[in-house]
Amino acid sequence: MKLNVVVVDDETPICDWLVYCIKNASDNYMVSSAFNGEDAYRLILQQKPDLVFTDICMPGMDGLELMQKVLQVLPFTAFVVLTNYAEFSYAKQAISLGAKEYLLKSELRVTDIKCLLD
Repeated sequence: MKLNVVVVDDETPICDWLVYCIKNASDNYMVSSAFNGEDAYRLILQQKPDLVFTDICMPGMDGLELMQKVLQVLPFTAFVVLTNYAEFSYAKQAISLGAKEYLLKSELRVTDIKCLLD
């Protein structure tokens, strides 16, 4: 069974890098991406992923609002929150919404991604 993953980040290089890392981690991952919360929400409803990597700060719908909306319809979707901000209030909100991980983009490594996927 393949793990269905969606990556959401308005920073194209980071989004593309994450998609690349996930695809190269195993043939068992199907990966899609979106560059903002609104597009991500539509994609997630369509694809019903097992796991979503999402940035917190994005124009329009941010990652926390995306989590809230998705979990209302697809409550078993797992989220990994990515951010450039080591701000406690964001982490607290993400955890209260059920995020599996809260990762700083500046510290993110390929090995971290592989561990999360395993």
